[in-house]
Amino acid sequence: MPDFLQPEDGVIKLDISQAYFHVPVAKDHCPFLRISYLGQLYEMTCLPFDLASAPRLFSSVACWVVKALHAKRCLVLVYLDDYLLVNQDQSKLYLQASEAIKHFEYLGWILNYQKSILTPKQDLEYFGIRWQTARNRMTLPEKSIHTLKTTIH
Repeated sequence: MPDFLQPEDGVIKLDISQAYFHVPVAKDHCPFLRISYLGQLYEMTCLPFDLASAPRLFSSVACWVVKALHAKRCLVLVYLDDYLLVNQDQSKLYLQASEAIKHFEYLGWILNYQKSILTPKQDLEYFGIRWQTARNRMTLPEKSIHTLKTTIH
């Protein structure tokens, strides 16, 4: 387990909906992000998903957001648009999740409630890994193990 996680930690997962679309592109760069479809010209005004540098650019933005959340005493792990909030105290964890959501809303970001887990858990999947804080371990989910076994044999 990562050093910042402790046995019995509660975890809440927040997922940003269409995260890249929340990052505007400089006006003078927009002409480089044009496509033509059925004779109509379209121009991206936000970060496109298929741009090679998009993950790196969005990670920079995400790190800035994490710094702001750390300043509010939130313990956060982030990978692109997925935020994991951690705390031993469930009531504090709910408050921190509320603070994070308010901060996202302030930035104009939209939370994907279907992918988010707003109730503290001690067993959840994040970034393709099963996190079990009550047992102080991380494992591959059963589905991934089955896929690996099937692929190898």
